[in-house]
Amino acid sequence: MMRKTVLLALLALVVISCSKESGEPRERLSLDGEWNFAIDSLNRGIQNNWFLMGLDNPISINVPHTWNVDSSFENYYGLAWYERNFFIPKHWKNKLVKIKFESVYHDALIWINGKKAGEHIGSGYTTFYIDISDFLMYGKSNLISVSVDNSASDRSIPFMNSFDWAKDGGIYGNVELIASGKPSVENILVHSAFSKTEDSNEGKITLEIKLDGNGLTDFKDIDFRVKVTEENQTSSNVVLAVSQIAKVENGKCLLRFDIPSVNLWHFDHPNLYKLEVEPLVDNEPTDRYLTTFGFRSFEIVNGNLYLNNEEVKITGVEWMPGSNPETGFVESRDYIERVLNDMKNANCIFTRFHWQQSEETIDLCNRIGLLVQEEIPLWQQPVDFTQPPISNAVELHAKEMIARDFNAPCIIAWGIGNELSSTNDKTIESLLSLKELVKSLDSSRIISYVSNHVGEMPEKEASKHFDWIMMNDYYGSWFGKDAEAAGVVLDEVHRLFPEKPIIISEWGLCEPRFEGGDPRRVRDMADHYAVYKSRPFVKAYIYFNYNDYRTHMGEEGEGRMRRRVHGVTDLYLNHKPSYQKLKQISSPLELIDYEIKSDSFLIHFRNKNTLPSYQISGYRAELYQIPGDSLLSTTVINEMQPGEKRTLTFPCTSSSKYRVDIVRGTENNVLSEILQMPE
Repeated sequence: MMRKTVLLALLALVVISCSKESGEPRERLSLDGEWNFAIDSLNRGIQNNWFLMGLDNPISINVPHTWNVDSSFENYYGLAWYERNFFIPKHWKNKLVKIKFESVYHDALIWINGKKAGEHIGSGYTTFYIDISDFLMYGKSNLISVSVDNSASDRSIPFMNSFDWAKDGGIYGNVELIASGKPSVENILVHSAFSKTEDSNEGKITLEIKLDGNGLTDFKDIDFRVKVTEENQTSSNVVLAVSQIAKVENGKCLLRFDIPSVNLWHFDHPNLYKLEVEPLVDNEPTDRYLTTFGFRSFEIVNGNLYLNNEEVKITGVEWMPGSNPETGFVESRDYIERVLNDMKNANCIFTRFHWQQSEETIDLCNRIGLLVQEEIPLWQQPVDFTQPPISNAVELHAKEMIARDFNAPCIIAWGIGNELSSTNDKTIESLLSLKELVKSLDSSRIISYVSNHVGEMPEKEASKHFDWIMMNDYYGSWFGKDAEAAGVVLDEVHRLFPEKPIIISEWGLCEPRFEGGDPRRVRDMADHYAVYKSRPFVKAYIYFNYNDYRTHMGEEGEGRMRRRVHGVTDLYLNHKPSYQKLKQISSPLELIDYEIKSDSFLIHFRNKNTLPSYQISGYRAELYQIPGDSLLSTTVINEMQPGEKRTLTFPCTSSSKYRVDIVRGTENNVLSEILQMPE
């Protein structure tokens, strides 16, 4: 029996902090929190007008939400519905009002007050907006209804069931309303650059401002107020505060500014800047758009990688989000921060994501200092993605991913596919077409394809068309043979493409498919690392994986516990012994020896020049006495080049056992060694 759902007023009506008639130039109203939820396994919601009459026998849940970690629905893949009431203040009447969904997996239809306001099809991880200004009742309560479908789909990316991670359904990103005046800023792409001088780095920014089309025809020139402030740095100086008039052309404006001295973004020094842009009418702001960005360069020159004009070889690990069985894809900022810091504490400064991540994840990568390749989730299928409807989903993924994350300095590469049939002519055609689309959206970053066929037909395979060769290496497990076979393949690929850096995009051991447990994982890691570091043309690796992960393709467990045992941590982030092995091989520094001379304690170490290899600065060494774990001394480690050796001197005590920690400027631990004095 259908029933009209009525929520209690105290729970239903969202009260915003600003109730004055004028309001701020941009106001936000969160729709996170209590919603009604119902499964629609018979697909009768639209036929029975649930969007108007209310859901049938709903339960109360909290958005962000996924139903696939609920024991009642953990194996349900299909249609479900969400609804709630919300209050819109009267003074929003003449504003542009949009609803923002950070992520809804994977198809969403949205109704406001019983009328369809929009949809988002085939792209469950990317952020989208819908203009709902004409559907609202101002000064009254409004009803929003959202149908969500996570069943296998041939018009969605991921395609059908061709992906190896959890397929949680739901509204698992934040939801909010955004109200602004006119003109309104839809998006700003920050094109930043720097040039080195003797004393500083001079910054240049070009702001590509996309305006919302609603009401835009009234404006040919717009006055903008622009402010740039240091963010995530020891100070918070305003480095730019100006007003400038810009011409509107095709709904866009360009603004250009110079900043005399800027601090560069680097994984060890993740300096950020906050941008605030306000369009003005009669000197009053009609909108206020905020974003963060950084100044950094990342490029390939003669087969080498350069970060801010410094040659680097980098090491990393991939994390598969959504894997905690208690929360699934609804992960808190604190949880994400814990994971990313744990990855960096393993000296993994480079990662890739098989699919687009939350805004908070990208923001934390910016702030913690991680280099990122963010990817469109094309995995193994389809062979051809140049034709509708699948081409529509692929294009949507690319456009929404790049529009949202363009300004993130942590992102150095866009990935456009993983382990596809990349010796197939149709797949190669599809990849090249997608490459051109991505390049048209962002020509400043590396464009990647991740291959597991590069060792079979390297002269024909798609990888040769991309900026670097990204090779998945599972010799010794999925590919058979052993780690030495990987070396043979690497040598041949380098012979064919000597101008291209080779990146090991995945390598690791999956249990229980391959027996031997974590001890075998440690041996496998050591064997493959020996192959990589002996080949100077291998410029980076990304270990797979940081965590055991939930996936519908898993060999162990059932329901929300179905997983692959592929990580150096378990589902709950507990470290395995292999975590320490990954930390050790990925460290830029290695301890050579230590000794006592008179009243001094000497520690000899070096900065590696194999893999990884990069200049360090701003690190410090801390000496602790054991037992008691009391800090005895701290020494700043000045700049060290790859291959350079250094000796640190500490005062002695009567203790026979010490621990030395070396810590980055980002407070991430590089190494921790127990030192035992001779009897």
